[in-house]
Amino acid sequence: MANLPVFVSVPSKLNRQQQAVHRAIETELQILHFEPRTVGRSDHALQSPLGEVYQLARRCCGGLILGFRQASTKSATLWAGTKVEQANVPAYWPSAWNQLEAGVLYTLGMPILVFAEDGVNGGIFDPGVANIFIHQFSCEKFDAQERARLGLLLQEWARHARNFYTDDPSPQWRR
Repeated sequence: MANLPVFVSVPSKLNRQQQAVHRAIETELQILHFEPRTVGRSDHALQSPLGEVYQLARRCCGGLILGFRQASTKSATLWAGTKVEQANVPAYWPSAWNQLEAGVLYTLGMPILVFAEDGVNGGIFDPGVANIFIHQFSCEKFDAQERARLGLLLQEWARHARNFYTDDPSPQWRR
C-alpha cells in the first residue's frame, strides 16, 4: 500500500514534551500508511508561504492541526470591556499558522482532525466551530493510554481521509 500525503499543521518550534507528542503522531501516521507533509519541515516554500500551504494542501487527502502552546501568559484579561470580561486568567495561544492552514484545509473540504494542547482555544480550536472533532491533550500527561487513544482517533480519521482520496471525482493531487 502506497503512503498517502497528509497535511500536518505544526509549529516549527516545539519543546521536548511537544516534540515527543509530535513524533508519536507522525509515527502513528506512518503506521497507517500516510506521509506527513508540512511547509517548513518536509516541504519548503518556493513562493509565498501561504501560497505554498495551498499548493501542498491541495495535493493531500486530509489534514491534522496540531495546536501546541506557542505563547502564554499567567494573567490575561479576556473579552475586555464586555459583560463577560474575565480578568487575571492564564491564557495560551497556538501558532497563527494553525488557523490559516486549518482554513485552507476546510475550504478544500478535506477530513480534518484537530489536536489542542490543554488551554489552547479560539478559532479552529473552539468546539463546534466547523463540525470538526477537537482532541484536547496534555503533553505532560502523554502516556501509553493517551497514545492508544490517539491511535484510535487517527484510525477513524484515516478512514475518512482514504475515502476522500478515492471518492473525489477530480482529485487535485493528480493534476
